[in-house]
Amino acid sequence: MSFSALLETVKAQIDFDCFDQKDVQQAEEIAMIIAEVLKLPDTATVRIAGNALTAEWVAEIYNRLCHEHVLHVIENYEKATYEIKHTKTYLRTALYNAVFELTGRVNNHVFADMPQLARK
Repeated sequence: MSFSALLETVKAQIDFDCFDQKDVQQAEEIAMIIAEVLKLPDTATVRIAGNALTAEWVAEIYNRLCHEHVLHVIENYEKATYEIKHTKTYLRTALYNAVFELTGRVNNHVFADMPQLARK
């Protein structure tokens, strides 16, 4: 599959057309990063949080990304109060982590607002 075709597949996966106009440019950059990783040979390595992971491993996680994950990454990027010197590396790790963080974040907000729902 060509990079352009893969990029279109990624855009469909993350519901690209649903991003607000203010987020479109960064969503495009993120879609390109996702497509780049998915295009790598399975045995290539990708640095995630300082660890060298196989592209196959990272691709399995990236294939779970959806609109909400990407929006979570964009929101956190905008909230950063420090200079991000290696944007691509930061975004690769943030995308990877978003798959693991999003559900926990939502649950945390719910339980913080309504502690009676928390498991006892």
